[in-house]
Amino acid sequence: ISPMWINSVYRSMNYRRYSNDLADTCALARITGGTENAPTSTFELVTKPAAPSISADKTGDIALGSKVLVKWNAVSGATGYKVYVDGNVKDIGNKNSYSFSADSVGSHSIYVVAYNSQYKSNNSNTVSLKVHPDLKVTFVDWDGTVLENPKYVSYGNNVIAPDIPERKGYTFAGWDKPLNKITQDTVIKATYKINKYKIKFLDHENNIISEQNIEYLKNAVAPETPPAPTGYK
Repeated sequence: ISPMWINSVYRSMNYRRYSNDLADTCALARITGGTENAPTSTFELVTKPAAPSISADKTGDIALGSKVLVKWNAVSGATGYKVYVDGNVKDIGNKNSYSFSADSVGSHSIYVVAYNSQYKSNNSNTVSLKVHPDLKVTFVDWDGTVLENPKYVSYGNNVIAPDIPERKGYTFAGWDKPLNKITQDTVIKATYKINKYKIKFLDHENNIISEQNIEYLKNAVAPETPPAPTGYK
């Protein structure tokens, strides 16, 4: 193998071996002094880095504007890493994490490649995200009347309900949908339980003849007429 000088680097031409023990490895000599005819150099084997394994603190469905932290293992032989988000590359040097804000609605993919002076690794595993816009939540009364201006909440977050509405003859029973983990535009309606009132029918001595629980605006059923007291018709 004949050597050559390239930009002060003395490299063995075609010195790449693909045997089982040295696949994806090259020999590299770097000039440290001397002359062209009698150089002094350091010699090293440079190996292709393995693909990193990545993980993220958020995956799947997330809210617009979420902060995402991606981490990966340090790979032997790597001198730096490149992060690809939807194909856009960010060279972050010899770090093992990268954070960014999910500011674009839609589906996104992230992977990492390790590199050194001679090689780059295969792609890491891919982390997938689906970023959702803010969601509209409208609160309405039992008859569809809007109770207040719509609220906008981040995907997966909770919404704060308005003041409890009042309805004559009814008691508020809650909302017809959960207020937590909102995942779509939603209309939430107030629900009520009709009030019941205790009706007592008494005789002339205030003895109870009949006792009924009657719903609001419903009629009570009169009991049978009790016998008239002596001297009355």
